[in-house]
Amino acid sequence: VTLASCGLLLVQVYWIRNAILVRQAMFNRDVNQAMSHVVFTLDNLRYQSYFLNSKNFYQKNQNAFALFDSINSDLITHQPTLNSVDDITRFLKKRNQLNKAYNKLFSSFQNTNNINFFTAHQTAIDSLISNTLQKKHIWTTFEYGIYNPLNNTMIFQKTGKYPESLLNKSFVYNLAPIGNNLQFPLKFLLFFPKEQLFIVSTLYKLLLVSMLLFLILIGSFSFSIYIINKQKRLSVMKSDLINNMTHEFKTPISTISLACEVLRDETVKKSPELFQNYISIIGEENSRLETMSEHILRSATLDNGKLKLHKDILNVHELVFKAVDRKKLNVESKGGSITTDLHATLSMVNGDKT
Repeated sequence: VTLASCGLLLVQVYWIRNAILVRQAMFNRDVNQAMSHVVFTLDNLRYQSYFLNSKNFYQKNQNAFALFDSINSDLITHQPTLNSVDDITRFLKKRNQLNKAYNKLFSSFQNTNNINFFTAHQTAIDSLISNTLQKKHIWTTFEYGIYNPLNNTMIFQKTGKYPESLLNKSFVYNLAPIGNNLQFPLKFLLFFPKEQLFIVSTLYKLLLVSMLLFLILIGSFSFSIYIINKQKRLSVMKSDLINNMTHEFKTPISTISLACEVLRDETVKKSPELFQNYISIIGEENSRLETMSEHILRSATLDNGKLKLHKDILNVHELVFKAVDRKKLNVESKGGSITTDLHATLSMVNGDKT
């Protein structure tokens, strides 16, 4: 029974573990499907915002762009004489300075544009992610962040409470590169702080059934152990009773046998008093055998645990005298004697005479 119970318990644990793994795979699939829509929508919004901000940025820095174009055109149209290494060096230096100034101006626009977009649209992004996940029946809290692999920085986080988890335990999605297709794409990181709890909660019915079956199994096992121990105790009690009855049968039988031998003696026959005494002994021992027979029949009730005692008020002195009378003949036949010295002040007890 113990091995069977342990085996069933292991099967249940293995079954639940596999169910959790399947649910985990389904969760990952649903998240990826939902986020593909979220990333697509975000990229559209970012493109719209980029073109609008680019237009505003160009209008705001129109003079700077015109100056860059003029200088660049001048460098191309009026090419300086490059007759020496110094001439080439000066030309390249001017060219690099122009490119650096241009890139610095445009880079500040791109960085500011990315941060401003996610900050300005945080509520909309939260709502978009939440609604899309809920369509996949994912009702747990989430954290997201925007990571820039170019400079290894987290440029935006929803709450800022889980920076390490976002970097190490999150779902990662590439956002479309905007403005420069050769640059590293931004990473959209999505993390679920209570992912395991949510997955387990989706299996609560299965877990409840498993726990119920486990409790039934433990209860059945405990009840079986209780019944086995009870039957064992009853079996021991019954065996002890039978052994005691067997021993008790020998005494009255031997007493009756001795009394019959004594009654065959002619001397005893001539004494009516002795004759009646031995007859009464035979009668008492016969009654005792009858009582013990009833005890053996009544021992069958032990199997049901319903052994009943017929209690009454008894005088212990009288019981001792009767026991001495029953044993006296056996003892005297072997050259012995029995003496009594009874002085109990409380000789009355409540018990079963048989």
